[in-house]
Amino acid sequence: MTDYYEGIVLRAVDYIEKHLREEIHLDDIAAAAYCAPYHFHRIFKRIVGNTPGNYIRERRLTEAARELKESDRRILEIAIDYGFESQISFTSSFKNCHRLPPGLFRKKGVHGFSREPLTRQNLLNLRRKTMLLPKIVERDELKLVGCVSYGGDIGELWDVFMRIEDSIQHAKPGVGYELHVFPENTSKYHIMAGIEVEKFDDQPIESFTKIIPGGLFAVFTHKLANGGYAGANDDMDKWLMESEYRQAYPASIQVFDERFKDGNQPDSEIDFLIPIVKR
Repeated sequence: MTDYYEGIVLRAVDYIEKHLREEIHLDDIAAAAYCAPYHFHRIFKRIVGNTPGNYIRERRLTEAARELKESDRRILEIAIDYGFESQISFTSSFKNCHRLPPGLFRKKGVHGFSREPLTRQNLLNLRRKTMLLPKIVERDELKLVGCVSYGGDIGELWDVFMRIEDSIQHAKPGVGYELHVFPENTSKYHIMAGIEVEKFDDQPIESFTKIIPGGLFAVFTHKLANGGYAGANDDMDKWLMESEYRQAYPASIQVFDERFKDGNQPDSEIDFLIPIVKR
């Protein structure tokens, strides 16, 4: 994890701890972390695995549980101290977190759920536990021929491609590619479904062509059995934030070869490629 993103999270945690018994706003935490609110929320969630709001609630309920065990203060006083408007709302949240209502928790003296303040070591452990690490490979230039959709349905895009696939000339069969291009002007975001060809000569008039420059790529192999493909983007974003590489240009590629199984079978897997360069 780079010092920059680690610093954002640790500064936010420090601010939260100092204001745990006060009203806390996202804008104030982001300012203390030297980060814009939108980017702070995204960075915090991807690195910590929890939203700032959930983290604050869990910290407050942890400290409230500690006070219930170690003091004889009234439950309502503790509830108000940690930002709850009534004992009823506190009891509901406390029971969801600790599996017991506050009064019974105090009598039994049991240890419930605990969310201790995040530390630098905690963040390192989270990274080791959750991050899907890629392989770094060098690939040659890739020539693609296929169909393009500007914000349409991906399934329909592949249906259109299948109708022209047999007309594509000089094809290298067996591998399908899904190219996502997302320039800063998001209105130009588009997706291309296609296959690799040796050359662009004599291609169907309704087809599109695209050259993917050769270079370094981070390759993330994602298995359906490990939670589906939706989590792959989070893995890639998290790795990019923490690695010594940055994205070379705003695009990513999905590769569908013999490992990809129709019907979303659990052993199905695909590769996600990101073009990268050293920072």
